[in-house]
Amino acid sequence: MGVKLKFRPSSSKGKKGSVHFQFIYRNERHVPSGYNVYPDEWHDSFACIVIPENTDSERKEYLREAFKDLSEKLATFKKVFAALKWQKRIIPSIRSLNYASNRRQT
Repeated sequence: MGVKLKFRPSSSKGKKGSVHFQFIYRNERHVPSGYNVYPDEWHDSFACIVIPENTDSERKEYLREAFKDLSEKLATFKKVFAALKWQKRIIPSIRSLNYASNRRQT
C-alpha cells in the first residue's frame, strides 16, 4: 500500500511531460495530477518539482503552486493509506475477538 509522485516525460523532445500519482494497492494505478512540467523542472531522486534558475516569474509561480498543491495532496493520500493500513490490521483482530467471545457464550 502506498502512493508516490511520478513524472512521465513527453514522447516529443523539448515538450512538457505529465506528473501523476502512482497508487499501489494490490495492483498499480496511475492517476494524472493535472500538472505538466519540463524534464529539467523535475527531480527524479526526490520525486518533486524544482525551479531552474533561468525560469521566468510566471512559470516560477506556476511551479510553486504545483509544488504546494502536489505536496498537500500527496500528504493527504499518505494519511488515507496509513489509516487503511491501520484499519486492515485492527479490524481482523477485532473480528477474531468478537468471534472468540461469541463462541464462549454458547
